[in-house]
Amino acid sequence: MSRARLTGEERREQILESAVAVFGRRGFEGTTTRALAREAGVSEAMIFRCFPDKAALYRAIIDRFIASSGDPFPRGAAAAQDDEAVLAALAENLIRDMEQEPGFVRLLLYSALEEHDLSRLFLEARILKVTRTLARYLARRMEDGALRPVPPLPAARAFLGMACHYALMNNLYTGTMPGRMPRAGAARLVASLFLGGLQEKAGA
Repeated sequence: MSRARLTGEERREQILESAVAVFGRRGFEGTTTRALAREAGVSEAMIFRCFPDKAALYRAIIDRFIASSGDPFPRGAAAAQDDEAVLAALAENLIRDMEQEPGFVRLLLYSALEEHDLSRLFLEARILKVTRTLARYLARRMEDGALRPVPPLPAARAFLGMACHYALMNNLYTGTMPGRMPRAGAARLVASLFLGGLQEKAGA
């Protein structure tokens, strides 16, 4: 029985999945187009047909991750000014994304270490947007007197660092990292610890 031919979109997705896997194992410097084609089970010509240059491939990898994970910022809780719900939901979303996409996390680590374009692209497409969105929310709540006034952008980076570091350690040391908790519980703990510092003497 002959194998069903993949559609153009299915072939494109197959190449992207393979790219995340092979880049995550070998890094960018150690991966050739030939190796990527072999991983994906296609010809090098097919890769260039789907992605005319490396920049298009890198952008597609990032767009694929962002589309699958969605917006991590809980805008409903933010509109209700429920600070704990905002932080807990944001932390849980970030932890979930890193747990569900370990190959993409490894790829990002390689891209940062190798000073690769993909690292800069992801910084602009996702990291800075989430950081600035949280910073604006914290700034508004500080102006309301609900939170102690501190520089909002460093505060946002500190919170995101707590959640992402927790998830990264679980990712790197699967099964051996002590202190692992269910995702929702870890997110609530991170939110509580961070929020406790900002609520102390707020409005005093």
